[in-house]
Amino acid sequence: MSVLPAGTGTLLRLAVRRDRVLLGTGAAVLTALVVASAASVASLYPSAAAREQAVAALDANGAVVFLYGPVLDTSGVGDLAMSKLTVVYAAFVALLAAVVVRRQTRTEEEAGRAELVAGTAAHRSAPLAAATLEGVALSVAIGLLAAVADAACGLSVAGSLLFGGWWAGAGLVGVGLAVLAAQLSSSTRTVGAVVAAGLGLAFVVRGVADVVDGLAWLGWVSPLGWGTRLQAWQDPRPWVLLLPVAVAAVGVATGVALRGRRDLGAGLVAARPGPVHGPARLGGVLGLTARLQRTTIATWTVALAAGGAVVGSIVPSVGDLLDGSGAQEVVTALGGTDDLEKATLAACLSIMAALVTCFAVGVVARARTEEEDGRTAQLLAGGVSRRSEYGTTVVVALAGSAWLLLALGLGVLVALGSDADAVGGAGRVVLGALVQVPAVWLVSALTVAAFAVRSRLAVVGWALVVGFLTLREVGASLDLPSWATGLSPYDHTPQVPAEAVAAAPLLTMTALAAAALALGGAVYRRRDVG
Repeated sequence: MSVLPAGTGTLLRLAVRRDRVLLGTGAAVLTALVVASAASVASLYPSAAAREQAVAALDANGAVVFLYGPVLDTSGVGDLAMSKLTVVYAAFVALLAAVVVRRQTRTEEEAGRAELVAGTAAHRSAPLAAATLEGVALSVAIGLLAAVADAACGLSVAGSLLFGGWWAGAGLVGVGLAVLAAQLSSSTRTVGAVVAAGLGLAFVVRGVADVVDGLAWLGWVSPLGWGTRLQAWQDPRPWVLLLPVAVAAVGVATGVALRGRRDLGAGLVAARPGPVHGPARLGGVLGLTARLQRTTIATWTVALAAGGAVVGSIVPSVGDLLDGSGAQEVVTALGGTDDLEKATLAACLSIMAALVTCFAVGVVARARTEEEDGRTAQLLAGGVSRRSEYGTTVVVALAGSAWLLLALGLGVLVALGSDADAVGGAGRVVLGALVQVPAVWLVSALTVAAFAVRSRLAVVGWALVVGFLTLREVGASLDLPSWATGLSPYDHTPQVPAEAVAAAPLLTMTALAAAALALGGAVYRRRDVG
């Protein structure tokens, strides 16, 4: 007799089938990051002396420690190779697992599909059980892939297994947090905000613990602090891996108990009723869409400004961090100049521009959800033209991404302060962020055009972001031909402040984006909606 609720297996197979692109892409990207980091250490730090010098410089920089955590092993390869992945990318693993759980629980209830499942022979707890199992399986799979990748790149097998176990544990924390949040709120967006806030708080608490003297004990309070306290590569503490398992177990058990106390589609925390009469701006489709995206834009703005501040605090000391190793040549190659600080800033802005593109792709994904849930058809039936509906998605995606890049540049500028002159001045710093706009717009326009052909094709945007960024970052190291790396719009963006602004590629990408949007608009006006 199965211990799982009736229908769990069927719903789990359905969930994996629907999420196969997200699961496969997320696991592949995270594994590729492990391989890239593990394989690059030997060339960047060829000797034990170079590694010790790099570790000492990293641990001496408070901003770097706050962002990535301390490097505990002063001479080995593993800890240095995985230093960026132990905290920051573990948070991404947790977030990915939480997204999967939220998608198969709260999103399904909000869309009304969970009610259809409840009308079958499936037990009322089966959807939650299936979502939990999917998140757990994803976490374990990513952990195993990370361990195999580390070991295959020459890192110690024991350390690789512990590091992979930590990534799996981080994913389990995300599962437990998402299961609990999905019972508290009836809104998919609120659940996402709770998960993001929880992980963000854990990150900040861990950063304070690693930087402020006398507060190291706080690192044991934050789940994201357990990765460094595991000490996977030197004097390991395998028992630390029991902590994320315990947190996940408590979160899931509490979520299951709370699930029995609420109605299907509702949350334990009642939604606050809105005003009787809405403002006039909500009478138009643009005002309504902007209102729905308000929280998302605000969250992204804070995150990008904070990320820019971190980059700005690290850039002035990058020479000290990389002195005496081959890393200077690597970063210089990314920026295309001999000025290391300018090259580092340009490289960081280029990578973060891809993150901003994710916001625009998310706006298009939201439009897809609105259409598939029938709300777009209701708007069109109420007198809203297709041109207005399509144009609203375009405006929010493009204007929002431009605003976020500006926030990124201002965050860098504030953190640099008087050091801004060393990288060309305040204007060049902000310009370095804004020149990323045409590339972001082009990828966003291609996503919108795919959505215009068919709503389900909005998922193409995620593949474009991952593919173009991969070509941009690893194309040269893989000796790919120039025409292949040139397929990425990010590859054509001038690396300001390391380079002068070249107008031709920026105008070309803007024109291509406009053409894609015009073509998409023509197709959207003729296809069936829904």
